[in-house]
Amino acid sequence: MTCQLCNHEVRLIQSGFPGYQAGQAFDIFECPNCNVSIAMPIITDDHLYELIYQNIAHIPGYCRYLKYFNRVSQESFPLDYLCAQEESYWAVGSYLREKRTKEGSFSVLEIGSGMGYFTYALAVDGFQIKGIDISDEAVSAASAKFGNLFICSDLESHAKQAQHLYDVIVMNQLIEHVTDLNCLLQTALQLLAPRGTLLITTPNKGVYKGSTWGTELPPVHHWWLSEDTLSNLALRFGLQLDFVDFSQFYREQYRSYDFATPVPAPQSFLAADGSLLVSVKVSELRERFRDFTDKYHLKPVYRRIRDALMGKSRWLGSKGPDICAILQRN
Repeated sequence: MTCQLCNHEVRLIQSGFPGYQAGQAFDIFECPNCNVSIAMPIITDDHLYELIYQNIAHIPGYCRYLKYFNRVSQESFPLDYLCAQEESYWAVGSYLREKRTKEGSFSVLEIGSGMGYFTYALAVDGFQIKGIDISDEAVSAASAKFGNLFICSDLESHAKQAQHLYDVIVMNQLIEHVTDLNCLLQTALQLLAPRGTLLITTPNKGVYKGSTWGTELPPVHHWWLSEDTLSNLALRFGLQLDFVDFSQFYREQYRSYDFATPVPAPQSFLAADGSLLVSVKVSELRERFRDFTDKYHLKPVYRRIRDALMGKSRWLGSKGPDICAILQRN
C-alpha cells in the first residue's frame, strides 16, 4: 500500500488496533518518507460522532469542549481565556493578532467550527470571521448561543457558492478527522485569496518517538501527522511553510508530560451498543478549584507542585504535542 499523501510505500506497524467503539479494529501503517501514521480502513462513521456529542459531558477529551462552549460568553476577553487553555487556540490567536497588527483587518474562515466557541472568541476580538460546519445540529446550537457567525454547508458546496475569497483559513484540530486530506486542501485553496494563509493545527506525531498511535482512536482520527508530513503537503501543493514556535506559550502556561511511564494499552471509549465504557465524572468542587486557580493565575503553581510529587516534567521549547503550520501561497 502507498501513502495517500506522498505516494511512498507504507509499512504495517500493528494489526487489530482497537477503535473508539468496541468491536472496531484497525491496522496502523506508518510512512517512512513523510512520517505519518494511518489507521486503515479509513471509514466515515457519522453515527459515532452523534454518540460522542450525545454523551459529550462525560466523554474524556470532549467534555472540555462543552465547558468552553458554556464559558466563553461569560468572559470579558474570551480569546485570552481560550489561548490560556490549549496550545492550538494560543497558536491561532497569536498568529492572527500579530498579522492584524502588521497588516490591518482581513477576512477569516474557520473550517469545522463545531460548537462555535472559538469562532465567537475571534469575532469578539475584532476579527471578520465566519465558521463553517457540516453539522446542522452544531451550527444551530452555535448560532443560537453566539449569533449569526456560522454557515451550515460542506466545503465543496460553499466553494462553489462563496461570493468572496478569504485571507486566512483556519483548520483547528480538523485534518486528522478527514478521510481525504488532498481533497480538503484542494477545496480550501479554492476559497483562499491569492496571497492568503492556511493555518492548520493537529496533534504532533513528531514528539512521540516510537509510539504506535498517540492520538484519538480511529475512526475519530484517521491520521497522526508530523512536521515532516506537513512539509510534504506544502511541497505537494506549492505552498510556503513555517511553523508556530510554542516557546512563549510554554513559558507562560505550565504543561507537563511523562515519557517515562509506558503508554497504557488503548481502550475503546464506547461499547458496541453506544453506551459509555469510560466516563468522566465532573466534580463541582473540582471545577470550582479550577476556576479559582484560573482567576488568580495559580494554575502554574498548582501544576508545578503536582508534577513534582508525581515525577513529571514540563514542556519547554518550540515544539510540543500540537503543531501549528502556516501555509502561504507564493
